[in-house]
Amino acid sequence: MGVFSRKDGPAPQTPETDRDEALFSSLQKKKKDRKRRTVRTVIIVVAVLALVLTFGVLRLRRRVQMSVASNSDVSSARAERGSISTTVTGSGTLADVDEEEITIPANVVIDEVLVKANEKVREGDELATLDKASLLAAMETMQSEIQSLDSQINSARSDEVSSTITSGVEGTVTQLYAISGDLVTDVMAEHGCLAEIQLKNGQTIRVMGLAGTIAKVNTDVGNKVFSGSVLFILKDTWFSANYDAYVQQRQEKEEYLLQLMQLYRNGGVLLAPYDGSVSSVDYDEENDYSGVEKYTVVTMSPDRQMEVAISVDEANILSLEVGQKASVTVSSIGSDKYSGTVTEIGKTATSSSGVTRYSATITLDKAEGMLPGMTARAVVSIHGVDDALIIPVDALHQTSASSFVYTSYDRETGEYGGLKEVQAGISNSESVEILSGLEEGETVWYVEKKDNPFASFGYPGGEAPSGGFNGGERPSGGGMPSGGYPGGGPAGGPPSGMGGGTRP
Repeated sequence: MGVFSRKDGPAPQTPETDRDEALFSSLQKKKKDRKRRTVRTVIIVVAVLALVLTFGVLRLRRRVQMSVASNSDVSSARAERGSISTTVTGSGTLADVDEEEITIPANVVIDEVLVKANEKVREGDELATLDKASLLAAMETMQSEIQSLDSQINSARSDEVSSTITSGVEGTVTQLYAISGDLVTDVMAEHGCLAEIQLKNGQTIRVMGLAGTIAKVNTDVGNKVFSGSVLFILKDTWFSANYDAYVQQRQEKEEYLLQLMQLYRNGGVLLAPYDGSVSSVDYDEENDYSGVEKYTVVTMSPDRQMEVAISVDEANILSLEVGQKASVTVSSIGSDKYSGTVTEIGKTATSSSGVTRYSATITLDKAEGMLPGMTARAVVSIHGVDDALIIPVDALHQTSASSFVYTSYDRETGEYGGLKEVQAGISNSESVEILSGLEEGETVWYVEKKDNPFASFGYPGGEAPSGGFNGGERPSGGGMPSGGYPGGGPAGGPPSGMGGGTRP
């Protein structure tokens, strides 16, 4: 009996084969079911996130709109011709100019100070009362000291210095600082010597003088001199250094004595020397004033001028010059603007957190209500343009690619229109120059910006569009956010580089 062998065709079905195929089909079905569930889950999560994001954007937009609506009103302004200038601004505290310390000799005792800081006074008003007994004693002491100085002056008159100044070494004259008619003391104070002589070894010595007046210069630069050579001939040499010092001391004592006599004639009362105000009361009865010739009772100001020192960034300090005009406001007394002038520019820098700044002093006439220590804001005009076409700075909206304004507004719908692309010139905190794109007399519509987080993105009042930013990010290049312009923009569409859209 032969053996049958199948070489072609499907294998015969067996119970084991049927079970394997069923198991494989079941696994494939479960895998497809898991994949469908995963896709559905992802779709649901994405949808939920989209709803949450949309709700958040709408809520944020609503908050911004409510903030804008509650803090600002839509305004309009005409483009007009006028003057505009760039500025440097800064703040500081007011201080009186030309303050004067009112002093008395230290051995005079004060009974009572009658004024307070910032108090207005008139010439002749009483500032303080003095102890008359101490006043008389001080007058007697001062008179005695003057008599003693007279004796010293008479003695010093014979202390005549030499009428010539000679070289003490051999060398070559390299510098001559004194000329005929100069006071020796003046030349010494300015240059530290009268002349310089160079020795053979290259060292330099200085020729000194004490007193007198140069009558003749007996040498010249480049001359060779020897020890004993006459360099200068003097006159008035009897005015020795001691004599000058005694005379100066006597003059000071004379002034003190005259002041004491005047105080005594006033009945022992210190009077205001002029109209002004008391900047500060400096006398303190707890202090020990012994060992000093005089002390300050009060500091007074004539109330003519004040100054404010402002801090200026290093990028602007070179733009400032003495004499430039400034506008100063003092919020404590109102919104009035006061005219000032740059009177000093500091050359010493201060640095903090990597920022370098300098100081500049603005001087202005003192107005009613101004007090030392009040905060003042100064605006210094740097560069100006006359006959410029200007609009409020808040009416200009800018992106990195262009600038534009709105020339119409529908108060019923709240929609802006008439968008015009413009070219801007110089600007300051209030106005901006328009070089092209707008005609004189045209009206622009805007909302005053008030520290709104969207104010820099080119929307009136800083209002964000409802559509948010493209991809949830800040627009780059010249593109506007996908939500478009507030008010829908003009019928002709946005300027180049900006996206279109609808009003929020």
